Amino acid sequence: MSTQASSSDTPVVIKRYASRKLYDADAKEYVTIEDIARYIREGRDVQIVDKNTGEDLTRQYLVQIIADFESQGESALPLNILTDLVRHYQEQASSMTSSIASAMTPAFLGQMFETFKAQQEKTLSELGEMGSRALDPEKLMASASEAMAEWQAKQGEFFSQAMRQWGFGGTEPERPAPEPDKGSGQGKSTSTADDRSAAAGAGKDAQIKAIEENLKNLQDKLDKLR
Repeated sequence: MSTQASSSDTPVVIKRYASRKLYDADAKEYVTIEDIARYIREGRDVQIVDKNTGEDLTRQYLVQIIADFESQGESALPLNILTDLVRHYQEQASSMTSSIASAMTPAFLGQMFETFKAQQEKTLSELGEMGSRALDPEKLMASASEAMAEWQAKQGEFFSQAMRQWGFGGTEPERPAPEPDKGSGQGKSTSTADDRSAAAGAGKDAQIKAIEENLKNLQDKLDKLR
């Protein structure tokens, strides 16, 4: 459809009917997934809700848009990052510290993608300056291809490192619990329920502390990249 989204700062409200058709309440017309993607490219915020229940379906449709791009060969994320994200949904669910990680993951990913976008814009700007100075088209294309390949490699390394620090790329092997002291006297007990409980609590505290340290290190690295 050719209808442009309105210029207001409020999000474009898209209502999904029982027939699964999408209706732009502002433009008063039906729209498609492609139209919604165009709205977003134009800089508009979009909110998609179920007409009957009012349920917010925005996240569901944004994921579908990304999936459509990927199926068309317009890959934006390295395969290993997509794999780690899928693995995260499975592995983190059963961990005690997953509640902390899950709560911080959206903010973490948002910050990571902001850094990604800033670096992308910088690279494209440098390529533009390179083109304005270059005289030989063949040398320009070779330099641009080399610069883009180097940029993609750096982005993949950056994402992989960030995901590993956060714990998306698998968990560290658990350390074996220390063996209890073997006393020679009969009156010495090798272990008690209280001792085991205290050890478990200390282990959880250590996990939380490790996550906090990883977050701090990652924040420092992100600040340096800006």
